[in-house]
Amino acid sequence: MKQFVGYICIAIMLPGMKQFFLTVFCLLVSLVCFCQDWSDDQLEKAGTAANIQSLTDAEKAIILYVNLARMYPKDFAVIELSDDYYLNTESKSFTNSLREELNNAVPLAPLEFDAALYESARCFAKESGDRGTVGHKRKGCRFERYAECCSYGVKEGWDVALQWLIDADVAGVGHRRNWLNPAFTKMAVSMQPHKKYRVCAVAEMK
Repeated sequence: MKQFVGYICIAIMLPGMKQFFLTVFCLLVSLVCFCQDWSDDQLEKAGTAANIQSLTDAEKAIILYVNLARMYPKDFAVIELSDDYYLNTESKSFTNSLREELNNAVPLAPLEFDAALYESARCFAKESGDRGTVGHKRKGCRFERYAECCSYGVKEGWDVALQWLIDADVAGVGHRRNWLNPAFTKMAVSMQPHKKYRVCAVAEMK
């Protein structure tokens, strides 16, 4: 949509007063399309882990963006799901399905940080990283009946959150189902070095 509006602007910005009002209108539309962003109030309400000192900036960012998707689904679809993100042939349909789901979603309460969930996530992220393994099978860490998401090789918090929400090529989009589940009220996430994939993230929610 942003690119389309830009093409229209170029086409109608021609010499002559008769084009003046159309040009002004187009520029105003372009500003609306390009300038929509999160308000300070939205970011503050979604950043439920902003003051947790044990978390890294990347871990806080995951919680922030997951909460933005839950609390402001329609805004998230516009602001975060840009037309050129994850639109290759493998994941285009998943991005489009997330956009459609968010546009029809009811806003949910944010997930609050939970210390017990963090200890579980941190233990398994470290175990997976030290062993170089993937998946949900624990060896030394205590098994808990929490919903769990794992990511490998992605180090930026925004990218991890978008990876889980888009859930490309994941049957049943199970990670997305977890994050947009209205029954869950608490979460935590830990990112640790990984022997094979450089970094892994483990999130727990309940």
